[in-house]
Amino acid sequence: MRTFRLGVASALSVLAVAACGDSGGSSGAGGGGTTGTGTATGTGGGASSSGSGGTSTTTGSGGGGGGPSWEGVDPLDGAGVATLIEDGFEFVEGPLWLASLGVLRWSDIPPARIHELDGDAVSTWRSASGGSNGLALLPDGRLLACEGAARRVAVSNVDAPAFSLVVDTFEGDAFNAPNDAIA
Repeated sequence: MRTFRLGVASALSVLAVAACGDSGGSSGAGGGGTTGTGTATGTGGGASSSGSGGTSTTTGSGGGGGGPSWEGVDPLDGAGVATLIEDGFEFVEGPLWLASLGVLRWSDIPPARIHELDGDAVSTWRSASGGSNGLALLPDGRLLACEGAARRVAVSNVDAPAFSLVVDTFEGDAFNAPNDAIA
């Protein structure tokens, strides 16, 4: 994985699209309705299809996700030239922009680290992260981390990497590997 220096808005756009990994919109279980020779259009998956037989058109509501399709969108359009700051990461996930600190944090899962980009400097903000993946900022300003290897969700202050347990079981069963978070 390579880290590139872009303007904040461009970097967040790239990370948002990369984090989604979504080539067909944010849909739930399906894009549209059924049809004969007409077209089926849904608001969930951005899918269109044609068949043969009838002449009706049905519009569905998608699978619950909704939103536009990102297919064909170039997140770097107008971003200018990217400059490599650092590479050598193993498997990065969970990018989180912390506007109050002006830093970007992300998880590098296999080595169990949370890294931080501050200006042009990349540092390890937390070692032994429990295999953190998804990061989220809570409304009260604390940082939430899904720690897959530690099989828990943990929280810390944004300025101190000392995490404490939020939850590690559901209905009496231990978590398998918590992955992503949104707050």
